[in-house]
Amino acid sequence: MFEYTTPLIGGLLIGATAVALLYLLGRIAGIAGIVWGAVSAQPDNAWRWLFIVGLLLGPVVMGRVSPSTYNKLFRGGMAEQLAIQEYDSDLESL
Repeated sequence: MFEYTTPLIGGLLIGATAVALLYLLGRIAGIAGIVWGAVSAQPDNAWRWLFIVGLLLGPVVMGRVSPSTYNKLFRGGMAEQLAIQEYDSDLESL
């Protein structure tokens, strides 16, 4: 059950944020454009910095709210397993 609920909730949060950004500000949530707009002298870059800070603080908040989930995903968990699987599949294609 855990394998499916966490990615589903994460996807729903990202999707809801993208829809809110489009609806409220009329902007598409493309990370490259958001970062470029934040570091360049755009007149409306406050929301861009807040979006970037939210992306960076997301894992920190998750670690505080649910340490067991955070440890399972990021410390010897799924992230490393996925990286290893990706590396192995790259080697097999050679």
